[in-house]
Amino acid sequence: MIAFEVSVAQNQFLPSGETDIDAIVSVRARTDGATATPGQRAIVLIIDVSSSMGAVPDRQIAAKAAARAAVEALPAGTLFAVIAGNHQAEAVYPATGLARADPETREEARSAIRHLRSHGGTAMDTWLTRAREVFDRHPEATIRQAVLLTDGYNESPREELEATVRYSEGHFRCDCRGIGVGWKAEDLLLISDRLQGTSLDTPTGDDLQRDFRDLVTAAAYRAASAVRLQVWIPLDARIRYVKQVAPTIQALTAVPDPDDPQTFDFPIGDWGNEQRDYQIGIGGLQDPGADRGRRPGEKASLAGCVTIVHDGPSSHGTSGTGTGLDAGGEIFALWTEDASRYSVVNREVARYAGLVGYGEAVRRGVAAYSEHDLALAAEHLGRAVRLAYEAGEQKRIDQLERGLLTVIDAAAGKVRIREDVSAHQLNINELRSRWTVPIG
Repeated sequence: MIAFEVSVAQNQFLPSGETDIDAIVSVRARTDGATATPGQRAIVLIIDVSSSMGAVPDRQIAAKAAARAAVEALPAGTLFAVIAGNHQAEAVYPATGLARADPETREEARSAIRHLRSHGGTAMDTWLTRAREVFDRHPEATIRQAVLLTDGYNESPREELEATVRYSEGHFRCDCRGIGVGWKAEDLLLISDRLQGTSLDTPTGDDLQRDFRDLVTAAAYRAASAVRLQVWIPLDARIRYVKQVAPTIQALTAVPDPDDPQTFDFPIGDWGNEQRDYQIGIGGLQDPGADRGRRPGEKASLAGCVTIVHDGPSSHGTSGTGTGLDAGGEIFALWTEDASRYSVVNREVARYAGLVGYGEAVRRGVAAYSEHDLALAAEHLGRAVRLAYEAGEQKRIDQLERGLLTVIDAAAGKVRIREDVSAHQLNINELRSRWTVPIG
C-alpha cells in the first residue's frame, strides 16, 4: 500500500495585469512497509564490456565487483538479468528472459559476471533494445529498472540511439553511471532524462559497489508503477512548463487528455518511499474581477489543480485501473495593487529558480568551452558561481573550481576560466549540475 501527499509552495499574489504564476509542488510517497510482490519487480544490469574497459584492468575489476554486489543485494524472488554491452548486446545471465533471485541463481549470475571479457565497440542503442526485449518477456513485471554502467561514448549514429530511447520510453526506468574518463554526458543524459532515471559519474571501488546496491534496493522497494502528475488549468490558460527539480532537474513531457483540453498528464515513473519536487509555471491567467467591476484582490482564483494518479494500490483503496486519485494540491492566483504582497518571492520558488538557473548556466558554459569560446564560457559559468553564492551553495562553487575555473569574486560572478580543462571535467560538471540534492 502506498499513500501520496502533495504540498504547494507559491506566492499567490499577482500585480494587476500579470498573467503568469509559478509554484513548487512537493510530492511525498509513503509505503506501509509492503512493496510490490517479487514477481512484479524486474531489474536488468547492463555492463559495458567494450575494449576500453579491458584496457584499464582496475576499471573492469570494479565494474564486475559492482555488478556482483548488485546481484547479491537482490531481494528473494526479484526477477533479474545481466547484459554485457559492446557493439552488440549479449545475455550474460540468464540465457533468455529473466531469472528469479534465489541463492542458486545469484551464485550462477555472479559466476557468469566473473568470466566477462572485454572486446569490441560501444553501441548503447543495442543495449537498450535488448533490455526492453528482456523486460517484455515478462509482462507481469510492472516495476522495471535498468542500471547502465559504461566507460565510453556511444559510437552508433545519434539518431539510432534517440530512436531506441523513444522506443524504450515508458517501458522501463534506466539509471546511468559513467566510470573512467571516456563517457559523454550527452549520451547518459539522453537516456536517463527520457527514461526517468539519473546520471552520475562514479568512482571505482567500494563507492561504486555501494551505488549499485543502493540503486537495486531502491527499485526493489518501489510500490507504485506508472505514476502521473495530472495538472488541470483554467479555460484559456496554458502550461508554460512542468519540470522535476529534485532530486534532479528533468523536463517532463505532457500527455494531453483527448476528452478534456484543460487536463494534462505528466508521467513521473515508479515510486517508493521518497520525495520529488516539481516546478510548475502557468500562463494566460485572467483576473476574474476585471470584468465584474470589482477591485483586484478581493477573491483568489483557482489557477491550477495538481493530482497524483497511479496504477497501484493506494491508501484510498484504488487499484490497477489507471484512475486512482491519491492526493492533490491547488495553485491559486490573487490579483492585488498592494506591492507589499505581490513583490514577496516565495522561498521555495526562489530556491529552485536559482538551482535551475545554476544548472542551465553550467550547461551553457560547458557548451561554450567545448566550442573554444572562453569569454562566453566565463560569462555563463560566472553566472553559475553567482547563483550558487546567493543560494549559499559553497559546495557547488567548490565543484566548479576543482576543474573548470578560478573564482575572483563569487558575489559578482567574476571568474577566470582555465585553459587546460579536460573533456572529462566538462562531462562531470554537466552531470552534477542536474542534481539539486547533495551527492555522496
